[in-house]
Amino acid sequence: MNITPGEIEEFYVLIGKNIAKQRKILGFNQEEFGNRLGLSRTSVVNIEKGRQRASLHLIYALLVIFDIEISKIFPLISQMKTKESLDMKMEKSIKDDFLRKILLKNLG
Repeated sequence: MNITPGEIEEFYVLIGKNIAKQRKILGFNQEEFGNRLGLSRTSVVNIEKGRQRASLHLIYALLVIFDIEISKIFPLISQMKTKESLDMKMEKSIKDDFLRKILLKNLG
């Protein structure tokens, strides 16, 4: 399965939306949230909009500092709107493959 640039962009937009949702649930504004994570308010805005990709170590810090489950940040395949993702969401092995490829692409 090839991951398209559109799928990657959508993935990060959904991560950003989920981060914003968790930030609001915790009662932080973007500046306070950024200060706790060592980020500027501008970086928080850009991550929440999907314009800046949150690194794995930043996501890990967010999970630890704010005691958030990873499932609250990473989007489910069912949240993805692109055709390839929707066609393949039925098979668990393909779901795992999609997330593995996203992670490998960004680590490599």
